[in-house]
Amino acid sequence: MEKMKISFYNNNVYYEKLSNGLEIYVIPNNTVNDFYVTFTTKYGGCNYKFKVDDKYIQMPNGIAHFLEHKMFDQEDGIDPFVFYNNSGTYCNAFTNYFNTSYVFAGTNNFEDNLNYLLDFVQSPYFTEKNVNKEKGIIKQEIKMYDDMPDNILFEKTLDILFNVHPIKYSIAGTINDIDNITKDDLYTCYNMFYHPKNMFIVITGNVNASNAIEIIRKNQDSKRFKDVNINIKSVIEPNIVACSKKIIKHNVAIPLVSYSIKIPLNDFKIDRKKLNIYLSNMFNILFDETSIFYEKIKNKKLIDTPIDIDNIDVDNYKVFILSFKTRKYERVINEINKVLNNIIILSEDLERKKKVEISNLLYMLDDIERTNKLFLNNKVIYDNIYTDIYKILNSLNIDEMNAIINKLNLRNKSILIIESNK
Repeated sequence: MEKMKISFYNNNVYYEKLSNGLEIYVIPNNTVNDFYVTFTTKYGGCNYKFKVDDKYIQMPNGIAHFLEHKMFDQEDGIDPFVFYNNSGTYCNAFTNYFNTSYVFAGTNNFEDNLNYLLDFVQSPYFTEKNVNKEKGIIKQEIKMYDDMPDNILFEKTLDILFNVHPIKYSIAGTINDIDNITKDDLYTCYNMFYHPKNMFIVITGNVNASNAIEIIRKNQDSKRFKDVNINIKSVIEPNIVACSKKIIKHNVAIPLVSYSIKIPLNDFKIDRKKLNIYLSNMFNILFDETSIFYEKIKNKKLIDTPIDIDNIDVDNYKVFILSFKTRKYERVINEINKVLNNIIILSEDLERKKKVEISNLLYMLDDIERTNKLFLNNKVIYDNIYTDIYKILNSLNIDEMNAIINKLNLRNKSILIIESNK
């Protein structure tokens, strides 16, 4: 067991990699009474082709999300939600673009709950009957999201930003995708991507690290896994966007707008995590509710609520999405263009954001759920949990920021507008 100190915080990460490849991260916090556990596969909604029997295959979109649903069907008929409810424990799961995670959280029966999590996720039970039954449930979920303007804005934004990268497709897939998913497809994906060497566990809260790791070790030693060679086909995505501007109609009172930028990162030599922190701070300084920009457009009555700033890591790209509601979107877009054509970041603004981020980091590390998700996301995106985030934050400086700004390619952008269909 390896022990790693979390810099600037009175806590440690305990790490173990088992013989079957499963990685375990335990971050004890004895100031709380509860625990939070995630069991994650590095397989999500980005539906890459992968190799099976020396041939690349393409699964229907939405299959990772479908798999997440089906893992809660067990051969013994006991629903994991029922098991955890009977022990007074929270249970859930979620699928993102690059991972699927299974969660439990509570205050008691840690060993039983942990063993059960490992057992139900590692015991797939797919039949023609239960797969076909699930199709109707997921189709209803897709229809629900297809009627939500905010969801449409986000998904269509990625669709027009990317040409061939699978992130352009919905995590849930389309109704046609769901119709094409078979029991055999699910087993193929499960056997490939739910292998322990493609998975990891993060445990936070009031636990003993040695005890937690030993529970997992004994559980895994009792199982046998057929080795797999995970070979994913790389995607060559051009820098240019698929569509620079698109207007769609929907049931909205005020137009919804996204202004998105696909930033290529191949030319940057700086650590990827640090680069993303710089870029996130830059966009926040320029456009968040404390910015001069927001004060200006609010005073001009172009917008009356802050701009939402989302960012996504997509292989060799960083995507920023500015989304807002306004009837005067052309004027707002012009104002955004002016800012991005002449980016000026003051040293005092960067220092202010640094202090906010350090404060947020300390607050986050006191919260076992947020701590868990922080390390989980770092592991998925960077394959590094980053115990030294404080040092990275503290090293941010205006010279390095300006050097990054001077190298930025902000030419690849898309505008999506959702207007009223009346």
